Amino acid sequence: MRKLLCLTGATGPQPDFQFLERHGFTVTLIAEDAADLKHRFDDYDVVILACETRNTQHARIWNHERALFHFVRRGGRLLFTAPGIGAWSQVWNAYTALLPVTPLMRSAVSENFARTFRWDREWEQRQASPILPPANQAHPVATGIATWPDAYQGPKPGSFNAYDFDLWAAKPHTDVALRTAAGDVALAFMPYENGRTAFLLADIHDDGGQSWTAWPDRERFWINLLHHLDSGDLRVERTPAGLEPFAPRVPLLPRAPFEFRPSPSVGNPEWTVILTRTDWSMLADNQVAVNVSPTPLAREPAAYGDGWTTDPRTELGIGQVKFYPTATEFEAALTVEVLHDNAVVPLIQVPDTYRWQPHLIVNRLQSQDGSLLIEKRLAVADDVVAVELRILQGKADSFRLRGFNRFHGFLDVSETHLLGQVESGVIFGAAATAPVRWTTLRENPLRYDGEVAAVPSLTLVFTAAMEVDLVKSRLAVAIAQPANVFDAAFQSWDGYFREQVPAFRSDDPAIERLIYGAFLGYKINLYDIPYEPWREPHSCPSKMHFDPQWEQDDVQVATIGKWLRDPSLIARQLLRPFRVGFMLNVNAAYGPMDGTTSGVVSELQQYSIPLREVYLFDPHPKLRRELIRVLLREEAENDAHTPVDPDTGLFCVFSCLGMDDSPRWDLVSPGEKAEWFQSFVRPVVTPDVNATIAHRAAFLGELLAGENDPRAVTYHALAKKRKALIREHLWSEAAGYFVDRIAGETAFSDVLTPMGFVPLLLGAYDAEVSDRVALTLDNEAIFKTPFGLPTVAASHPKFDATSYWRGSIWSRTNWFAVEALQAAGLKSVAAELTHRWLALVIKNGSDLRENFNPLTGNAKCATMFTEGLAGMADVYFKNVVGFRPTLTGFDLDPIALDAATPSFSFGPFRYRGQEITITWDRNRGGGVLKIDESSTPWAPGVHEVITVSAAS
Repeated sequence: MRKLLCLTGATGPQPDFQFLERHGFTVTLIAEDAADLKHRFDDYDVVILACETRNTQHARIWNHERALFHFVRRGGRLLFTAPGIGAWSQVWNAYTALLPVTPLMRSAVSENFARTFRWDREWEQRQASPILPPANQAHPVATGIATWPDAYQGPKPGSFNAYDFDLWAAKPHTDVALRTAAGDVALAFMPYENGRTAFLLADIHDDGGQSWTAWPDRERFWINLLHHLDSGDLRVERTPAGLEPFAPRVPLLPRAPFEFRPSPSVGNPEWTVILTRTDWSMLADNQVAVNVSPTPLAREPAAYGDGWTTDPRTELGIGQVKFYPTATEFEAALTVEVLHDNAVVPLIQVPDTYRWQPHLIVNRLQSQDGSLLIEKRLAVADDVVAVELRILQGKADSFRLRGFNRFHGFLDVSETHLLGQVESGVIFGAAATAPVRWTTLRENPLRYDGEVAAVPSLTLVFTAAMEVDLVKSRLAVAIAQPANVFDAAFQSWDGYFREQVPAFRSDDPAIERLIYGAFLGYKINLYDIPYEPWREPHSCPSKMHFDPQWEQDDVQVATIGKWLRDPSLIARQLLRPFRVGFMLNVNAAYGPMDGTTSGVVSELQQYSIPLREVYLFDPHPKLRRELIRVLLREEAENDAHTPVDPDTGLFCVFSCLGMDDSPRWDLVSPGEKAEWFQSFVRPVVTPDVNATIAHRAAFLGELLAGENDPRAVTYHALAKKRKALIREHLWSEAAGYFVDRIAGETAFSDVLTPMGFVPLLLGAYDAEVSDRVALTLDNEAIFKTPFGLPTVAASHPKFDATSYWRGSIWSRTNWFAVEALQAAGLKSVAAELTHRWLALVIKNGSDLRENFNPLTGNAKCATMFTEGLAGMADVYFKNVVGFRPTLTGFDLDPIALDAATPSFSFGPFRYRGQEITITWDRNRGGGVLKIDESSTPWAPGVHEVITVSAAS
């Protein structure tokens, strides 16, 4: 008897496999959360991982990744069953190498998000696709079967991580038995070392799988499937030994490499000094992202035998380099050990020797007794990473290189280089300036070891591309002249900071670091990786955690990008989602989408705010007409698809602007945290979304007026009407604030969040609104924390300063509040909030972090978030330096400047074709405004309105 284990959900219907007993199988059902599960797999011959529609938390099984890998490698058989991509993305993420299929994005989801997204929670968009009979009926799975059922696809989307994908595609070395009429792989098998894996697109134990459970040939099909998985002759389309470069996931789109337009040098030649830090550990440029860890791969014999993993917590060494070209599931890494007398020399980092700049990381490591001292220098230039190791003191016999290449194999190994290939087809290469004796092992992950005789100076280089010859040529050039990599890295960043970033000098070095760090953050999060499915460069908030274009972050990125001497890239980035279609929260950067997106995605309603600012910097007629086209389309989409609450005349939505995941959701999603999708179960009338929709109408009126279009009057009136409705229906007398209401109900929510400030972007209301909002902001029991605005009022029972969303400070909410207060004429309040937020940023050393504790100011969560410094630097330019763009020119209104403000010089920066410089001399108590060659003195406390015509 063959023993079969089926892992299923802890609750709900269970699959009925009793019939298998008649065919030589004993069947055991175990819940996927059973204790000590990982030690049970070896007791079975076949394991079925029954992913399900009704429970997206079935992904706990990913904790047993290693145990299942060992089970298959030693000869086990593993079957994944899944009703759709959305129901089990975390399982797919954990078992990418074991699955015979890979998810691809064929087209964008085109439903109306505001009306249907999660309206039925996990059960929306129920759909099925017929199974097509095998083209060759002689395939073993088709033996004795005349008809085929439908494959139930389950809800799409069903999870955050799988949201981008809508097609199951076969890997190139699989046996595809069945496909659906929609093009998905329905059944596929794959050899994996001594074992086999299979994938079945079916829900085998839920009510969505009735087409399978009621299928007359179900028993015969399962016997055919299991026998083929167990011992059948797999008909692989291409064996792994072929190792041919795979085709890119999407057709390559010809475009010129990203370059800023040439411009006069205006930047600060001392940027290398300003940005030298000890706590940032990332380098990046336009082509490749590299994460540098001070510790190497960790050895875990219990899990991998003599294999290697990526855990950095043990075994000190030289360091680790990883490539992360996005969307390729590429992971290759290498670590370096130093050997003396046939033993590894443990190395520790020498204190106070770690230096970081955008183009270079330098640190020193020494043996525990101090006899051996090594300096490590690392740089990234274009597509090449170089690590130089210098023995400054002591002696070593050799350097040992150890690393891995996940998922596929090796193409070419010699003394001069090692070439590997990963699942998506990306080729990576490694080489050294001295001969390397490489050894490659087909393990999981695929490991490579190498040894180099110790030399006074050794440089290792790495690169990645889609063509083998390109990888080889890059390695050859870099090894021939390794110093050129370091020089090129410096030249790239030097050109950016000298030619594109406006010069900024301050008596306070912390402020200088803040400003230059903001421009650094923009560039370091800019993706322009060849052969990836991005249409053009885009930014993301956290390079190592989230790769695609992120709508919320676009708003904040634009705040700093518009100050560059060429803001056209920012304009293209903001317009891209409108040109190619919307996907909630991610991936507008992918190629054109099939069909159009109907309805309003609430997060995208805030786009008119950064678009207006970019337009004010360069109100070119071509951009104006493009904006008119885009925003008119959005107005039409709202009118056609976004429901209007009949009681208020305002829009009903099912999500907010995506800027807080506070208890405001609990009012309409009882007992459930909003999770990643940030969507309501019941329609809500919110001040933030309605205010930004009104802002769009007002901006449309301004744009149309610039074209002498009579529709300008209509949209100005529409904006005014929407503003009045917000005041009438969303102003809470009790709270003294703008608050959510559930559509169809009269009661206000009791949850106060910074989103209540957003209506002030529309300008001043009346005295009651101004006075009450100022009091609310100044109340320590509500919003006044030492460092800015928490995501929910401190008085709320669910406020938690240590939480991710429900109490933390996020930069984007502070930015919106400061801008709204300024627009409403509440300048003193805006100035006070500016100072508190500035104190937060300075306290954290300009750290690019995701959010902060509002009581302590300590930074939390992911690093390298663009928005933090971008928002603060933008507010500093506007409220401290005092430059605020307007339709007719700009205002000089430094509301947050006082006698204690350090002296500064900002500019020249380009505004409407003119060069503007603003300086402040604290000792003299005055400043100078320079426009081209004309200089004018200015004094704090004086609001000056400057007229500047648009450049032709």
